[in-house]
Amino acid sequence: MTPGLDDPGHWPDCGRSATGESRWDAWRQAISHGPDDGDRTFLERFSEDSAGSAMLACVFEASPFLSYCLTREPGFVRQLWDSGPDRCVADSLSRLRSFPPNASETEAKRVLRIERRRVAVAAALADIGAIWQLETVTAALSDLADACTSLALRLLLTRLSGRGLLDLRDPANPESGSGLIALALGKLGGRELNYSSDIDLILLFDPG
Repeated sequence: MTPGLDDPGHWPDCGRSATGESRWDAWRQAISHGPDDGDRTFLERFSEDSAGSAMLACVFEASPFLSYCLTREPGFVRQLWDSGPDRCVADSLSRLRSFPPNASETEAKRVLRIERRRVAVAAALADIGAIWQLETVTAALSDLADACTSLALRLLLTRLSGRGLLDLRDPANPESGSGLIALALGKLGGRELNYSSDIDLILLFDPG
């Protein structure tokens, strides 16, 4: 357990509203149908625990996006609570960076959605709970954008190679020696992405 997550005093009291209550209902429905028995028991207790309920109440009152992320994948809350945000973000980045370049676009989109949600939740809660400094938050969001961009480029390079439009030096590592260069500008280039940042890229290609 990461110190801070289990401290009810780290979570701002945002009061109670009808919108927040409807999100509580969605959460309870999600944990009753989604996770397996072990996770379900944990999450039911977590919802009544002083720290868990304080965290959930803060999210459900203040953030539609985080509320959606939690109810879409409630089992991740247990991973976050058990392993802490540093480990969870590292695991997500590892899965993105090791994603096979010959996978289907459908599977790639699924993985991108899942890992984006997980990193967003981990970083936001570490931020709200005062567990991470600002530089750690922006670095995690920047690393996420970098890993997602790299995954997309690997798949596209592999697709071009399959169509005979590009000879890859190393098909298992399509980016290496491909001649494609992606330069990150602005906040991503400075590793300062925030939650609402887009990314600005300049793509260069050397056919030789």
